Amino acid sequence: MNRKMNSISVYFIFVLFASSCWSANAQQKEFIVKDYTGPITTGVIESLKNAETLEIINSTITEYPTRIFSRLPKIKKIVVLKSTFNIMDPNIYDDSNHLESILFAKNNVPSLPLTLLRKTTFEKIIISDQSQVKIIPENFANETKRLKIFECSRCNIESVEQGAFNNLGDLEVLNLMENSINHLPSEIFRPVVNLRELNLSGNHIEKFTADQLRKNNLVEVIDLSNNPLKDLHLLEVTKVAPKLKKLDVRGTKLSKNHLKEHIDKLHNVEILSD
Repeated sequence: MNRKMNSISVYFIFVLFASSCWSANAQQKEFIVKDYTGPITTGVIESLKNAETLEIINSTITEYPTRIFSRLPKIKKIVVLKSTFNIMDPNIYDDSNHLESILFAKNNVPSLPLTLLRKTTFEKIIISDQSQVKIIPENFANETKRLKIFECSRCNIESVEQGAFNNLGDLEVLNLMENSINHLPSEIFRPVVNLRELNLSGNHIEKFTADQLRKNNLVEVIDLSNNPLKDLHLLEVTKVAPKLKKLDVRGTKLSKNHLKEHIDKLHNVEILSD
């Protein structure tokens, strides 16, 4: 009798939960949770087994099953915005083989180590407005070999460790705009051999040289705008990055003579300056 009552209770809670906070498309492939406070139960997870997209917006999640995405075998895209999580499962993405994209922005979480991404299958990762992210550690995603787009913007990143981008040979777009980075190790981008776009705008970088672009001979766009940049040594860029088309140095502290030297010698590069 108690077991039957518990089943009825779970069913009733889920129906109430779904009708008030969840919406889904006609094929039940896209689920949206909005303005919800409470746990995500195993019963709810079971109802999402065919979901390909899950969005959580302006909600407070008090509890969820460990390795939640391994229980959702068809999930490809995750969007989490303006929500609060009381816990962060360190193994949240383990055994998830279909994940392709995640957007995680303006959320309240106790911590957000980027090593959570180490064993994922994401092709696109966007993390924005998360002050918990203070460092990009060595090998943070070294087993995420499909990654093509990585953005970690408007966070609180102060340092990028040597070897941070190890094994990210497929990465094409790297966006670290509006952080607090003041130094980049020499050849930091060496493992990212397919890099096309590099955005470092709005940081605290004072020096940028061609040495940091060794092995990045496919890069086409570099944005260094709004940095206190005083020292720029890219006159050898045609050797290390022969396909560079656009360089943005607006809002920097580069002298006019320093800029003129680059403009005069880098004939095939569009240099945006004040």
